[in-house]
Amino acid sequence: MIVRSITRAVVALSFVVAPVAAQSTLGAYAPVATKYHIVSKGKTSQVMMGQSQEFETTSNQLLSVAVAKAGDALSLTMTLDSATVTSGAPTGAPDMSSAIGMKFVGAMALDGKVASSQVLDKSGVVSTSDFASNLRSILPRLRVGATQGAVWVDSFTVLGKQGDADLTSESVVSYTLAGDTMVAGTRAWKVTSVSATTIHGKGSRMGSDYTIAGDVKGTTTSVVSAAGILLGQFSESDSNLSVDVPAAQMTIPIVQHGTVQVDKVP
Repeated sequence: MIVRSITRAVVALSFVVAPVAAQSTLGAYAPVATKYHIVSKGKTSQVMMGQSQEFETTSNQLLSVAVAKAGDALSLTMTLDSATVTSGAPTGAPDMSSAIGMKFVGAMALDGKVASSQVLDKSGVVSTSDFASNLRSILPRLRVGATQGAVWVDSFTVLGKQGDADLTSESVVSYTLAGDTMVAGTRAWKVTSVSATTIHGKGSRMGSDYTIAGDVKGTTTSVVSAAGILLGQFSESDSNLSVDVPAAQMTIPIVQHGTVQVDKVP
């Protein structure tokens, strides 16, 4: 169905840990090679042809992340090692086989800002997988030298393809350096954020053109060690999308609540 291409919502993140004695200022990201286990859960409701449908989707991913020195900046490489999806959606769970082995390769500033990037398949060429636009940096934007209570804003636009739909998402994220903490004996900073994303796009399926529009609102808390390594994230988001099919005089509202947990693998 048309909605198969657009029910994967953008998510943001939230994590809470106990505070400890204050550190001085927020530092930059450091070179590291590590893995993250990511669990995403979504509850979706949609109304199509007068029929209300509700279903849940869960995905488990293992992601290898390498941050390396590149002159005065950094490079970021993320490899999707494995991914499984279970879903009660009418269309069933998506086939993730084309996504396994994909690499996100980007040039990154010390604060996590990705200046340029591309997604490659396991053979090293630019990926044409439907999931390529979903593979993007999981590292929050930092403000090097920030002290507790500091606020900064980031914005970015992502162009992508989901199935037969071309989508554009425009996001504004407001970050706050909430305080410092201790995680498994490691001193760290807690960075919270509030995000607002607008989504619009169009596609054609079975000879029918359609448009997509909506928004996603989320909250994020990321935990970054004092040494500049992401330790974990949790997220919560709510999305409201609408698919309009003029030829069928049909509008499909889609509402989703999503959560994401990101854990650094020891």
